[in-house]
Amino acid sequence: MDDSVRNERVLDKDLVLLRYLSAHGIHRRTVVEIIEITSFGMVTLDPGNEDEPVALPAEVARSISTKSVTRDTN
Repeated sequence: MDDSVRNERVLDKDLVLLRYLSAHGIHRRTVVEIIEITSFGMVTLDPGNEDEPVALPAEVARSISTKSVTRDTN
């Protein structure tokens, strides 16, 4: 897919979800790459740090407010 977005905020206030995202390097203002959106409702994100990509249910991914970012091609 190769789209990058910046996380603005997580709309869900579920502390378990917030801890899970944080543990996988997904924080407010983090730029992540959308690797894949499957037909069965999973979204795979790469936080671009040392962590492995993380797969989230589409419902959880929709709770993350994002903005598109342009990628450097240099």
